[in-house]
Amino acid sequence: MNPIRKLFEQYEQEAYQAYESVSGKKLRKKEDGTYEKQGRNDAVDAFRHAYASAAVAQDYSRWASHIAGDAIELGGDLSGQDVEERNMDDWNNAVGREIGS
Repeated sequence: MNPIRKLFEQYEQEAYQAYESVSGKKLRKKEDGTYEKQGRNDAVDAFRHAYASAAVAQDYSRWASHIAGDAIELGGDLSGQDVEERNMDDWNNAVGREIGS
């Protein structure tokens, strides 16, 4: 697995846990206790993007967060991600980088 993707999956799991904590909503989990991938173009999706970008900026650097976020989004671009969806993800990532900085 791509090390950038692995790092974002770690932060993604943390984001789901934090989202549950701040929202009071329960998210779906797998049998092993990890969260299922969920949220697309909704509050969960926005929170996940911002959280992961903030965490990488805080733990590594704003630059590392920017590069990692762009690498993740490139995968979406290659699989036909809609330009509006990409713009929204880029915005949420930028907000997260600002928070993490």
